[in-house]
Amino acid sequence: PGSHTSLFWLSGNLMMLGMNLPMLGAHYAIQTENPIEARIVPTAASQRLENVFMLKMLIAKNSG
Repeated sequence: PGSHTSLFWLSGNLMMLGMNLPMLGAHYAIQTENPIEARIVPTAASQRLENVFMLKMLIAKNSG
């Protein structure tokens, strides 16, 4: 189960980053003054939420 778990974390985090990249592109498209700065907080927040969600799923799966 160890390898599946690390793959689970990696794929979940990559998926969230993948969803944040188009948003960064959108900030460039609408000429936001500092697009990277504009995305730092939302990206960090979504990554954190995704990890909390995955942790809860793992705990639920392991305790069941």
